Amino acid sequence: MKPENSIPTHPRAHNNKKLLIKEWQEIRQVAQTDPDEAYKRIDEMVPHLDEYTAGPDIWFNLAAVAGRVDHDRAQYEIAEAGLREHPNDVDLLCSQFQQFYAKSDMYYSPQAARERWEYLRKLPIEQTGPAWRFWVYGATYYSSELKNTQGAEDLLRQGLSYVRRDGIMDILRAFRGVLLSGPPAKLVNFADLEAEQEHLFQSVQDQFLLGIRMGVDNSYVLAMDLAEMYQERAGIANVPVAVQQNLSDKQRNYLDKALEYLALAERLYTGDSNHPIYEIYLAEARVLMALKEYSKVVNILQSLPISMQGDQSIATMLKLARQSIGLPISDQKANRDGTGASSPSPELIEQIQQDVLQTLFGEDGKGLEQLLRNNPRLVEVVIDVLQRLKGGK
Repeated sequence: MKPENSIPTHPRAHNNKKLLIKEWQEIRQVAQTDPDEAYKRIDEMVPHLDEYTAGPDIWFNLAAVAGRVDHDRAQYEIAEAGLREHPNDVDLLCSQFQQFYAKSDMYYSPQAARERWEYLRKLPIEQTGPAWRFWVYGATYYSSELKNTQGAEDLLRQGLSYVRRDGIMDILRAFRGVLLSGPPAKLVNFADLEAEQEHLFQSVQDQFLLGIRMGVDNSYVLAMDLAEMYQERAGIANVPVAVQQNLSDKQRNYLDKALEYLALAERLYTGDSNHPIYEIYLAEARVLMALKEYSKVVNILQSLPISMQGDQSIATMLKLARQSIGLPISDQKANRDGTGASSPSPELIEQIQQDVLQTLFGEDGKGLEQLLRNNPRLVEVVIDVLQRLKGGK
């Protein structure tokens, strides 16, 4: 569905409206656990969007939530309502622009995408330059819709000169998504394709290393991305040669390089609640599995939080690694009851309890707050428990 006019001309909103931020906070929480309910609540809001007021960030974030629950129409209409209140806000313009060039979106329209991009480019660079989405969405448009990989790369490089420091990481990581994951510029033979991918790979690596040297926040993420890139290279290094059981020297070198970057990521890690350090160790275990260094894999996987070891993928890796070096599947003593089921050891129970406590009460109780928001009936239970504790019962 193409909008009637992809060039926005939005009058300013009136005062005396309800604050949107409360609705956004509630819907954001619901979307994390019940996307269908979030979709329903957003759908009910759409006819009443002009009754609300908010800053452009709130409008954009609500539109993003609508996008995550696959409500294309609401995503577009929310951004449109935001633009009526904040004309020419770059992020809101980019939100709709992304829908225009995404083939899976109901608003996909090459003409609307072209018009919106021309409109964005005519805005003052002082307005578009600091916004990382202008550069990243523009580069994605060049790559996916226009099949212009060089234009996408040039746009990202230019963006590094204008974007705010807190947006540098977004542009740097876009080099990988836009250049390496995008389609080739044209149909070519295998040798030409391999040469093109080598050039793009080196370009992405250079940009990531630049970001690390610049000391951008959470630069360990770039090191992890580099490790993943080299691991992927090891997986396709022998194509189109038939798959072999043993690693070639080239594949082994790529995997060793991946381990070097994971070691760098560990050194760069300074603490990030959104990305626990065990993500680095888990990535290392996957590379070591490919190298068949099973003893090291066992040591890493057994060091992970107990709550993670129940993940089927991790449990399978651990089982295979232990079997490969002659260890029993589990080193826990069999302690069976009358049903024949294993009973958890006291140490395991203690570890699980500690993990739960950390999840609920770490970071000033954010986990508990989210749990109670998602399960309102538990609030009364917690209040009753607190009252009994205060009463000495």
